[in-house]
Amino acid sequence: MKILIITLLLLTLNRSHDYPQTFVVTEVNQAADTITLQDFSGNIWTWEGAEDWMEGDTAAAIMNDNGTAEIYDDTIKQLQYTGYIY
Repeated sequence: MKILIITLLLLTLNRSHDYPQTFVVTEVNQAADTITLQDFSGNIWTWEGAEDWMEGDTAAAIMNDNGTAEIYDDTIKQLQYTGYIY
């Protein structure tokens, strides 16, 4: 029984807080070197590094929930271009 409890505790502590997300680029600000992204739930995000992005680009991301249930403190860990929709 002790082994089961310890195993369950370790699994809980080691739970990944990363998850996938997809976006559309809605704004590119070259002066600030940022892009504005919108996920398909309507949430708005920003990312530093505007060099090759255009409005209408789509992107896939690895997000991190920072260990909370709220999405407003989540962070984009990695962002990858996936195409263009406009």
